[in-house]
Amino acid sequence: MNRIIIYLVLFFSAYSCIKNEQKPKQADSKIANTFIKPIVTDTVNVSGVVFELIDNNGIAELRIISDSINVEGKIKIAPPCYFVRYENKLRKYEYPAIGVQASIIIIGDTVKVKGNPKTICGKALQGVSMKNNSQVIISKEVIKTNVFCLDSWIDEKDFSGFASGLYDKNK
Repeated sequence: MNRIIIYLVLFFSAYSCIKNEQKPKQADSKIANTFIKPIVTDTVNVSGVVFELIDNNGIAELRIISDSINVEGKIKIAPPCYFVRYENKLRKYEYPAIGVQASIIIIGDTVKVKGNPKTICGKALQGVSMKNNSQVIISKEVIKTNVFCLDSWIDEKDFSGFASGLYDKNK
């Protein structure tokens, strides 16, 4: 009789373990629900080429809508990211002597500003250069020296530094 009870206990224990393995784990269902559709945070048109900044589940990406543009590099700053503007117009500079059709800057690693919560500011800048040969280069270097705001003045030397590669330490 004792053996039968022992066998029954072992059988029910094994059966309950098998049943528990077949149920989806609670943690797995939470992970599956955390995927968020990529969000376009900013869009600009530079010389007929559309540039979109995307927040893809916490990873910043640059999408260029053009069949003839090759992109080199990756965005290293945290989203949401925005293109630098001044008085609501995209700030860009041309440097024909070095073959740069447009140099633009992205602000990322956003922070809230005390006293003006609607102002978009970030702790990091990264440059994007559109070359004359239909190539877009995202800088390797990121500037993290200050808090920069979207519609405030950023010195032209920063556009030049990114365009020329001066800021890229690994070049």
